[in-house]
Amino acid sequence: MTATDFASAIEEWHDFYLAVAGASAALLGLLFVGISINLSAITAQERADLRTLAGQAFANLLYVLSMRS
Repeated sequence: MTATDFASAIEEWHDFYLAVAGASAALLGLLFVGISINLSAITAQERADLRTLAGQAFANLLYVLSMRS
């Protein structure tokens, strides 16, 4: 595969990656809104599972955003 063929193949995926980055940014914003609304429940000692889930969701969305760059 030549460099020109590779560039052409990558260009075809541009819109898809742009959509993925936009969707993950929107979901990241919704995650912050959800955490802000339920901050007392998430910071409670007995709900460590919520903190773990929020942290995992945050890490996953950041991963998707970093793969776009």
